[in-house]
Amino acid sequence: MARHHARHHQWPLLLLVAVVVAVGVYELHLLRQLVKPSGLDGFDVRERAAVLALRVPDRGSSERSAVLESNAPSADTPALRRELDDQALNATTSVPDSTTVPPATTPVPRSTAPPPVDRSRGIIIALHDGIVAMGASLIRELRCLGNHEVIQVYHCFPDELSAESRAMLTRGVSNVEIIDVCSAMLKRDPTADMKVLQSFKSYWVKPLAVYHSSLKEIILLDADVILLQDPAVVRSLAGYNRTGTTFFYDRVSPINKFLNRVGVRRSGTKIQLLHHLVEKFDYERFGLSGPRPSATLLNSRAYKGDTAHEQDSSMVLLDKRRSGGAMEVLRYLIFHTRFHYRFSWGDKEAFWLAYELAQQPYFFSPWGLALVNSVPNRDLQTHPNTMCGSMAHYLPVSHGDTALATPEVLYVNGKALLDPFPQGSVDKMLKTTHRSRFFNMKPTHVTARYRRDMYPVPTAKQNLECVHEQGTTPLPSNFRQLLLRRRFHYFAAATGLVDPLSQCLPPSPVVSS
Repeated sequence: MARHHARHHQWPLLLLVAVVVAVGVYELHLLRQLVKPSGLDGFDVRERAAVLALRVPDRGSSERSAVLESNAPSADTPALRRELDDQALNATTSVPDSTTVPPATTPVPRSTAPPPVDRSRGIIIALHDGIVAMGASLIRELRCLGNHEVIQVYHCFPDELSAESRAMLTRGVSNVEIIDVCSAMLKRDPTADMKVLQSFKSYWVKPLAVYHSSLKEIILLDADVILLQDPAVVRSLAGYNRTGTTFFYDRVSPINKFLNRVGVRRSGTKIQLLHHLVEKFDYERFGLSGPRPSATLLNSRAYKGDTAHEQDSSMVLLDKRRSGGAMEVLRYLIFHTRFHYRFSWGDKEAFWLAYELAQQPYFFSPWGLALVNSVPNRDLQTHPNTMCGSMAHYLPVSHGDTALATPEVLYVNGKALLDPFPQGSVDKMLKTTHRSRFFNMKPTHVTARYRRDMYPVPTAKQNLECVHEQGTTPLPSNFRQLLLRRRFHYFAAATGLVDPLSQCLPPSPVVSS
């Protein structure tokens, strides 16, 4: 009986294993349909809460105001600032040459040599060993899309990225640099607070990387971004040219957390955390007078109290040469403010907030967060105008762009489209009740493009993970091919096969099924 009972509980695990095997077989089958066998030669970064982050008390608490500073020690020390101001780091590992690492046996065929590298522009990706396969496949996808910019891979301390991972990320790919920013900081300032440095083993390494990088025009990408075109195209658009920035919106989520947390002042009056941050920020430290809230802030859903989440930081574009004091404010937010106020889920609100507090103009795409349909959740069958799958963003065209009238999907932020166990482990997958978080084999539709400022505040009965009643449209015709190529590279990296990472599948006609 006990043996029979054990076998009974093994069925869910066996089923998941079968799914993984089926995914591999299915991918190979599609791959053979797209190319002949001989043709084969042709962050989400985990949230690990900062060790010193403080939660804001619940609404109506009689404790000290949720938005008044605590006595937590600041991580903003002169030594750390000197370290971050010094851009000549010793912890940069450039791509090995052929004398160090043998070239791949089947390099990517090129009709012409790549253009000379402009070291003022580049891509930043934050990685650790748990998502290195996604990172390696993203690097390959950027090259396959024709982007040959410098790629800087940031991590915090050697244990986050093994020698094997570093070799996989750099082998056969030019202009890839690996930067252990925390070790570099500790080397230059041995008295640096280890708890503060360890707290950057999280999403917070992303804004640290942006501040620290020698690149001027930066595209920050999460590892699970699935690109439909070269993200550098955004630099040609009106919003970026006006401000030197492009940010994307997150869900409208009216919860009493983060920027939307309501606390109680000592006087007994209530105040929203975002309002308090703007009101009490130390403007004089940066040579500013304030507060001087921008029209962008005053008209934002976050400032109006409609949402706890304003920015999705899976893709961030900015030109540091046009940022004024925003980079110094960003440094202050990640070394000081976040240890006093939990204003953000992870790092994402730090970017636009730095520009707002520095009184610098910034640009948000006017389009709301879109979602692809979740096949396991049966989105199209049960609620065809409401999508609940992976996040997607449209090309951030705005007034002044000739393509304003034509919706184009720029990318999907989709761990569930790549990883058979997107929750991180078999145990978590077995426990979750959210089918939208299961592996999504074949999404076909995406939320129709809509203006974020027109999206209704969700009701208490509506699932905040979904985008409700905005209609749907088919995904672009080339999405399945691009997803297949990305999965091919992802599974190659996940199984330790480096040669396939030097191959770009040739384009093939789209075959409907």
